Amino acid sequence: MTRFFLITTFLFTSFLCFAQKTLVTTSTSKSFYTAKPDDPEAIYFTPENFGFNADGKDDVSEALQKAINQVKTQYNFGIVFIPEGKYLISKTIYVPQAVRLIGYGKKKPSDRRRDSGDFNKVSTNRFSHYFIAPDAVTVIPVVYDLARSNSLIEAFPGKPLFATDEYLKRTVRFNVGSEGYLSDPKIFAEKDEFSSTTDSDGNVYVADGQIYGYNSEGKQIGEIELPERPSTIVFSRD
Repeated sequence: MTRFFLITTFLFTSFLCFAQKTLVTTSTSKSFYTAKPDDPEAIYFTPENFGFNADGKDDVSEALQKAINQVKTQYNFGIVFIPEGKYLISKTIYVPQAVRLIGYGKKKPSDRRRDSGDFNKVSTNRFSHYFIAPDAVTVIPVVYDLARSNSLIEAFPGKPLFATDEYLKRTVRFNVGSEGYLSDPKIFAEKDEFSSTTDSDGNVYVADGQIYGYNSEGKQIGEIELPERPSTIVFSRD
């Protein structure tokens, strides 16, 4: 049987860097700096200063990196002030130590990687390129818009696959087609944080603070309390 390994993804926001295709926008909460702060030694990331459009369509990755580098070059430390707006970032942004990014405007800035409706779309994308393992049997699809990988999950055509939507902290059930494509996403459980696994009876176990067990229909059947927050779950063969 051909085996497919799917790289599971979950959403991640970091203060130190932004990864591919992040949309920095505004939330509904109030900003601490509702007006432009007056700091003569700060760098202001504005269209006038760095030549971009804050409309969420133009990629501002290079412009933002330039602004950050300018702080480091001129002062070695300092602040980049970012006004309220929508910023499309498609590349990793490196923020050195002692450089801070601070937003201002009527609404509080926030950064988000893929919203709640995009996880299923990304997961069911029909990839067209693969990595072939030396055994000439195992294939790993090249998945677009990968946020970051948490673990490899073995998937079999005709059997369900359970994946983690970390943004909404839930488990999503997918069907696996004969060619390895995922389809028909359905919410399986309103818990999950990092990963899940199944046992020989078809029960599903998810890591979300504790380990929660569900039967194949999505009904919770148990809970395993742990002293530390679990990330990856595996069953031994014994």
